[in-house]
Amino acid sequence: MNKPVGELATFSNGILTFKIDPAKSGLEMGKEAFVTSWKLSLLPEDNNKFLYEYTVINEDETIDTSTAVVTRVL
Repeated sequence: MNKPVGELATFSNGILTFKIDPAKSGLEMGKEAFVTSWKLSLLPEDNNKFLYEYTVINEDETIDTSTAVVTRVL
């Protein structure tokens, strides 16, 4: 039921990075798992795809990263 508040951290060379502000989101590290960042990377070799990556901080403060290639359906 958390609602992370993301802020644009960087935008350069077709890569957008968003970071979560736990305080603005009402989240506490070490007490709950939540997404801490997102990264969207354009793929210049194929304008129908982009790389999506996000990180999650777990209750034990370990970090998991997941990635996917998102493809436009034509």
